[in-house]
Amino acid sequence: MSHTPPGVHETLGQAIGRALAEVIVAGVLIAIGLFVGLWVGPPIGALIALRFRNYQGAGWTAAALAVLQPIWVVVLALVLTNLVHNTGGVGSILYPVAFYVLATAVPPWPARALALLLLRRRG
Repeated sequence: MSHTPPGVHETLGQAIGRALAEVIVAGVLIAIGLFVGLWVGPPIGALIALRFRNYQGAGWTAAALAVLQPIWVVVLALVLTNLVHNTGGVGSILYPVAFYVLATAVPPWPARALALLLLRRRG
């Protein structure tokens, strides 16, 4: 019994369709990985850094950041996508850099402020 590898008996259109499907699946997986990474990474990093420095409310800050981070990433993606859609050239090249910087640099400030506010109210 002879075993033929997949794709040997497919037409050119089928091969192109399969290749496109693989590229789309890879793109979706990368997008999901980036979103989850931008969601999980900053709260874990904040928790570790704040505990290492013995800051009061490190857990509250990480929890607030875990809530704020995905909301901010979605809002930022919508706003920057709209801006890039209306611009071209250098604007579209700087989009990933601006997205990453704003996605990671902005949410820690309100998260820490919220945690300190909660600690003051409790104590």
